[in-house]
Amino acid sequence: MDLDGTITNKGINNTFDFLRSYFYSYGIFGIIRYHLAKLASGLLGKLAGNEVISRRLFLALCTFGLRRSRLCDYAIRQWLKLIKIHVNGTVLDLIRKLRDQGYSPIMLTSCIEIPSCPIADSLEFEQCIATKFKYLGDLIIGISEDTHGQLKLQVAREKYGSNFLKHSAYVVDLESAKIESPHKFFGKIYLIDHCRIKTISLSDMIKGSLDNCT
Repeated sequence: MDLDGTITNKGINNTFDFLRSYFYSYGIFGIIRYHLAKLASGLLGKLAGNEVISRRLFLALCTFGLRRSRLCDYAIRQWLKLIKIHVNGTVLDLIRKLRDQGYSPIMLTSCIEIPSCPIADSLEFEQCIATKFKYLGDLIIGISEDTHGQLKLQVAREKYGSNFLKHSAYVVDLESAKIESPHKFFGKIYLIDHCRIKTISLSDMIKGSLDNCT
């Protein structure tokens, strides 16, 4: 299951909104650091002409030297309170139904592992695939595995195998599905569009049913 726009409602970004909230909690110096990272990565990204590079630069600049323990503590004490307000109830009902059918829920997201893993734990997901940090002891020193966009599906395929994914269902919002092309990986897709759910098979995806989802 996807996170942003699927498990949590549209308008909440569990990478950028989370980091902004964390730095803003430290007052003026935190605010300055966040916006300097945003400005520098934006300028360098424009020079490179690549939004993916801009994102990675922002994450590297923004998180370098942060303590994993403090970031996790903030995610659990503060961020989860906000997320509980913005969880999509329709998707939670679908999770329960899929569990009853024998599915084991796995979170599959482009977001950073903190707060994605604490969110997955709080919702009783068995595993969480997310963008991973590189650590030196307790300090974050970079990104070790990026799951941005379709990369997360490739990571899932490497971890579980193509056959496993073809016999799995993927729950994702409409906008993400158009970017990720999940029909290349999964046999069944549950599209979340403004709290409505539409089941899409592999053949439907190939025929272009994504563009007709209402």
